[in-house]
Amino acid sequence: MSEANKDVVRRFFETLSSGDMDALAGFFDDRSTWGIGFAEDPSVRTGPQEIVHDFLVPIREGLFEPANPKVAIVNLWADGDWVIAETVGTGPMLNGNSYRNVYAFVLRVEGQVIREMREYMDTAYAAKLSAGPVD
Repeated sequence: MSEANKDVVRRFFETLSSGDMDALAGFFDDRSTWGIGFAEDPSVRTGPQEIVHDFLVPIREGLFEPANPKVAIVNLWADGDWVIAETVGTGPMLNGNSYRNVYAFVLRVEGQVIREMREYMDTAYAAKLSAGPVD
């Protein structure tokens, strides 16, 4: 089961990097959740509409050049339904900055669906680069 779940996560990040948000929504159902693992944003998004169309699409379209950022998996670990992905997100931003941030994702996979996802990243770095050109 662990290898199958790792394959789902690999395909998820490949699809995210492709920019095909409609295909990305297929990894979630109405019970799926995506939470940001920081006190500054304790919100949890539920279902493909909130996760993909209300959260991811505005970030990608509002901050990054088309079809960006790309997310590369650095390490992937799995135990049963749980998968941990260490990733690097990179890409050109609309404000001229080059983005490169390290992430950790903790995901619970059920079949072909991502049931639960928690994201950890350097939010200070992301805020700095999003604010405007950095020398």
